[in-house]
Amino acid sequence: MENGSIIIPIVLIGWVALQFTMYGHKGLEIMEKTNIISLLIAICVIVNVSLNFIFVPAYGYIAAAFANLISYLLYPFMVYFVTKSYIKWRIPWNSMAKITFSSLITAGLLAAFKFLLFDSLLNIGLLAVLSLSGFFIYISLL
Repeated sequence: MENGSIIIPIVLIGWVALQFTMYGHKGLEIMEKTNIISLLIAICVIVNVSLNFIFVPAYGYIAAAFANLISYLLYPFMVYFVTKSYIKWRIPWNSMAKITFSSLITAGLLAAFKFLLFDSLLNIGLLAVLSLSGFFIYISLL
């Protein structure tokens, strides 16, 4: 039996890519171009459903995760190409790098705390302590 956790990074990468869409998506909303938003979303839905029909019967839920990833990657690219002539995308790469670094270090430290110090223990108190610790580690790294 396979472990379903294998799809978490696949879906997470797609979700992160989808967040870049907001740079152009909000501009489309402000300019009242919701018809374009609807068209682009419809294209992504068609791609996602088509990929699911083709690959899920043979490859299962992992194929569904990749279909999700592909449609989530497709939408930001389409929004970028539709909006690039009138919306300037300025992505703060330095801030993105700091946030990514801080997140990875925090996740690594919390995982080390959990698995090295509290391997067999998991309760709400420990979860609260680790969450609070993670908050302070993350903020201090930023």
